Amino acid sequence: MSVRLRNVPQPDRTTIAAVASPPGMGAVSLVRISGPDAIQVADRATGGKAATRFRATLVTVQIALSMALLVSAGLFLKSLMNVSRVDLGLRVDDVVTFGLSPVRAGMDTTRAAVYSARVQGVGRACAGLHEWPGHRRGLTL
Repeated sequence: MSVRLRNVPQPDRTTIAAVASPPGMGAVSLVRISGPDAIQVADRATGGKAATRFRATLVTVQIALSMALLVSAGLFLKSLMNVSRVDLGLRVDDVVTFGLSPVRAGMDTTRAAVYSARVQGVGRACAGLHEWPGHRRGLTL
């Protein structure tokens, strides 16, 4: 614990300011000011009335902004819940999608065309398959 004492001499009177703070970061300091000029010394130490008014304004703005953000977050969550209830217009229970890119896998264009034709043939043979996209174009069966 560190303690500092400061004497502020005035003609015919003395005001004492004592500041004590425990070791460590983020600890709360204790301040005691006594004497006939304690209010003036405290005003000088805290920056005066203008600084106090400015800090109070900043706190008010921070509270207002946090309330606006809280309301916005609530409305966003309500919107997400509403979107999750919207009917998509199709049944996606048994839908499977996949993509093949033989050229990206390192095949030349001739081999990729043969591979794509073979995969399309297997797709056409599958029962219950309604649409089979061709290579870079749609092919409806």
